[in-house]
Amino acid sequence: MQAKEQLLERILSLTTDLPWRESIRLSKDSIKEISEKTDLAHIKHVYLTGGGTSLYAAEVGKAYMEAIAGVRAEAVPCYWFSRYMPLAVLGRDALLIGISQTGTALSVAKSIELAQSTGALDIAVSGYTDKPVPAAARHVVMTDARKEGPTVKSTSYVQALIAVYLLAIEIGKANGALNIEKASYWDKQLELAIVKSSELAPLVNQVYDLAEQYKEAPIHHVLATGPNVGTVEEGSLKIIEMAWVPSEGRELEDFLHGRFRIVDKTTPLLFIAPEGATKSKLLDALGAARHIDAPTIVFTDDDDPLITKMARHLVRMPSGLDEYLTPMVYITPLWMYGHRLGILLGTDPAGNRHGFTPTAYDYTQHFDSEGNLIKPAT
Repeated sequence: MQAKEQLLERILSLTTDLPWRESIRLSKDSIKEISEKTDLAHIKHVYLTGGGTSLYAAEVGKAYMEAIAGVRAEAVPCYWFSRYMPLAVLGRDALLIGISQTGTALSVAKSIELAQSTGALDIAVSGYTDKPVPAAARHVVMTDARKEGPTVKSTSYVQALIAVYLLAIEIGKANGALNIEKASYWDKQLELAIVKSSELAPLVNQVYDLAEQYKEAPIHHVLATGPNVGTVEEGSLKIIEMAWVPSEGRELEDFLHGRFRIVDKTTPLLFIAPEGATKSKLLDALGAARHIDAPTIVFTDDDDPLITKMARHLVRMPSGLDEYLTPMVYITPLWMYGHRLGILLGTDPAGNRHGFTPTAYDYTQHFDSEGNLIKPAT
């Protein structure tokens, strides 16, 4: 089976419960061990760091830590954290969660070492134990990411969300933010997300039709607010990675401040808009798009007929989930869209366009101290 077909198979596997269950088991076992060895109740501030897909998981994780665990949280790019984070803002009441599902992100490893130097608690989220990131960390929450292999990330992103989500519940129980009833609510919501994920499979044809319709678009804008900001950043990244075309994932309100000027009849706007506080701003954006005849695609479970009327296309998503769980489910159709775009445009959705990995690029191996290209030995 070709890598691009394996990638699609991995994406669609999230419409079954198998990849969910194993990662939940691994993460719960890890978190139980951490909670037995560590006082999680003292944590007052959580930093989450990573790069690319891991950073976008950190963005969603920030929402989990604040809404579920009741602690202040911040998602920080890993290189920024490792080089610019002031030591004074860390310390013993801080927790750093370093996300690197492959375990190879050296900036995440350096961020963990920096946090340790201040006495902060550190936890890595990874599918590996024998790589630089978990090796640097004092604690590791394990996921099932090892099965994904060296390709465009899909299931491992959701597995990272699960790990941070379960960790937020454990911290909330430790610090008193969650009583038995509230903790049970969040546990049941995760179970519901697994059930609801099975409703994504019938969306394939509709999503593929939309990709066919907008395959020539010069850029795709993917928009959301609240806990789904990380969702649209990840969805946009996958359109770029799989279809090799421009895309931008932005917070909805922020997008309307200036970037709307580049929207026209050729640039589709994809909205992630589960029922909730997003609605009023969504309707504003849909109205503005109607004024200039810009195409809009809304992924939502909100059955408000006004949304149906204002949107050019509506993708009906599974209903009943708390908005904070929707990032785990709403990302899958965005991956379907990106993968299909790549197939239609003739790219290799699982391929490496330039033949090397930029995050692992070491210029000293290719250029001398004066910036001259080093010729390979013959």
